[in-house]
Amino acid sequence: MPSTVRVLAALVVVLLAGLVPAKSARARTVAKTAWKVDLGKARDVSGISVRWRARVSGRYRVQTSVDGRRFRTAAKLRSRRGRKSRVRVNRTARFVRLAGRRWRAPRLVIRANAAEEKRRPAKPIAAPTPSPAAAPASEAAWTGGELPAPLAPSTGTRRYVALTGSDANPGTETRPWRSVQRALELAEPGEQILVRGGTYSGTALGRDLGGGVGHAILASPQGAPGAPITLQPHPGEQVTLNGFVSFPRAAYFRMTGFVVDGSGAPAGAEGVSLGNTSTGAPSHVEISYNEIRNFQPSGRHAQGILHFSGSNTALLGNRIHHIGDLRFFDHGIYMKAGSRVVVANNVISDITGGYGLHIWGDFDDSWVINNTVYGSAASGFTIGGNDERGRPDRVVTANNILAGHGSAADGQQGYAAKEYQPGSGNSTRNNLGWANARSNPFALTASGPAENRTHDPRFASAASRDLRIESGGAAADEAEDFGLLLDADGRPRDARPDIGAFEAP
Repeated sequence: MPSTVRVLAALVVVLLAGLVPAKSARARTVAKTAWKVDLGKARDVSGISVRWRARVSGRYRVQTSVDGRRFRTAAKLRSRRGRKSRVRVNRTARFVRLAGRRWRAPRLVIRANAAEEKRRPAKPIAAPTPSPAAAPASEAAWTGGELPAPLAPSTGTRRYVALTGSDANPGTETRPWRSVQRALELAEPGEQILVRGGTYSGTALGRDLGGGVGHAILASPQGAPGAPITLQPHPGEQVTLNGFVSFPRAAYFRMTGFVVDGSGAPAGAEGVSLGNTSTGAPSHVEISYNEIRNFQPSGRHAQGILHFSGSNTALLGNRIHHIGDLRFFDHGIYMKAGSRVVVANNVISDITGGYGLHIWGDFDDSWVINNTVYGSAASGFTIGGNDERGRPDRVVTANNILAGHGSAADGQQGYAAKEYQPGSGNSTRNNLGWANARSNPFALTASGPAENRTHDPRFASAASRDLRIESGGAAADEAEDFGLLLDADGRPRDARPDIGAFEAP
């Protein structure tokens, strides 16, 4: 199944070389240094190891760059003699740099998708760190900080769920559990839960919520740093969860690769919700590459994904379509509150009663980037709040395609992007609008350093909702690089990424 963490096959061992040596580099420790390696071309770098061969002390940063000018910090570490530090990166980079103070003779091992390459050791070489004026763009105030690191892979025990199983079983491959709910209740940190193919509803789905509401997955699995719990279909099999799914207080948890179908869900149900409780919030949760569809309760609001609360969470590569029928109250993704949230590579269409992407409330320090939203009854993206809910601050909304939205009959309809009483420090920029009802589709008080545009992204077929883009359109090679490695199809993004959820072929 697609995942934010790619297993990259080859190993590149690179020893620092190519800069001008400082005098007496062997004999003394340099007060401030920056070590840089050029990999020759942009590669998908999955991890970096740093080993110190001399007595050193102090803190340093591991940074990457595509162009050698703008560097993004992957980790902040402390150097120790003879100790190896490992950093999970998972981003496209040509240059790797260590920036810090009081160290010499480091050795780098860089894991990338290239043939194995080895270089001879070179003398330790030092260079001054950039001045504050040349700091990486990702450290500027409008970003809200570095993007949260992706969850690690789950490498613990594999557990199994199957429609032929029993919840009295131990969850092994030969004696699987029957319900997804049971698997999540018993999951331990690092475990991978594989669900065999089929449609899970009723008791095979989850708990009976009573009161005529019906069955739903309602669970808060607790993984651990470096050992998240992963819930996914068995490789090569399709799994449909017929009902709604809620993770009120989950931590270090990933759900990826399912079909979540609302055709049998109760009125007012969300496809997938995070938080939705006053007794805690999720953290380090990834909802990725799921199809969420058919949540259309008559006369009641509906959401594809509700981010009620949570921090360091990620909504990645989901297909969300045919949500709602109540004007202004339905959403593809509704972001009510949270912090340090990444919403990227999602494909949202046919939100028949409302908005594609909607931030309304105390939702801060987050990124809504590289999504494709088409055919909402109201608008593609709206950001705002009020005194009761709070207001969003320091949210970057960039590289999104927002097309085919609404009629202009109402003041809230027909926009590609609209602000309504937002907070401070937000930047809505470099988005592409097309075929929206408003002649001026971007209703923004302040956009950002790169303007939003209205041009044809050249969809493969908007009529049939094939929202992949073709080469040569306005979206191709025009995205700001936030370090996303994959697109909505799980394909690598190249060194010049495209606007929207897909890379052009």
